Amino acid sequence: GGLFCTIGASAALSPTPGMVGYGSAKSAAHHYVQSWGPKLMEENDINSVAILPLMIDTPMNRDMLGDDGEDERYSKMVKPIHIANEIGEWLKQPELMPHAGSLVKVIAKNRRDGSGGAAFHLVR
Repeated sequence: GGLFCTIGASAALSPTPGMVGYGSAKSAAHHYVQSWGPKLMEENDINSVAILPLMIDTPMNRDMLGDDGEDERYSKMVKPIHIANEIGEWLKQPELMPHAGSLVKVIAKNRRDGSGGAAFHLVR
C-alpha cells in the first residue's frame, strides 16, 4: 500500500472572508481527499489523508507576520518536522494511520523557546 498526503488548512473548515481564493483552493483539496480517498484505497491500496494545520512555520509565513517573533501567532505555527515525523510514524505503524479520506487537524504545542510539538486530531 501507499500513502497520499496533501496539505489542506484548518481555516478552510469554515468561511474565509478576505481569503476566498485560499479557502476555495484548500477546500478543494479537502473535497478531493474525501471523495477519492476511499476509492483509491479500495482499488489501489493507497490511503489518502489531508493534513490541516493552522499555519506552518515557513520563511514566507514568518515574513508575513514580521519576523520579530513577538506575535502570539508564532506559538500557533506548526513546524514542518512535526508533520513529517507524524507521517513517518503512520508509515512505520500503519495501524496508527487515519482511515482513507480523512481530514486531520494539526495543532501546535509550542513553547516560547521554540520547543514543543504538535497534536493531530481527526476532523472527518
